[in-house]
Amino acid sequence: IEHLLETKPELHSQLKKLYRRGAVRPRY
Repeated sequence: IEHLLETKPELHSQLKKLYRRGAVRPRY
């Protein structure tokens, strides 16, 4: 997942927002 965040930082910011809301749970 780390390489994904490196290539898509915008995706990382979106995930952070979702995690903050508790709508998404990590599956890694």
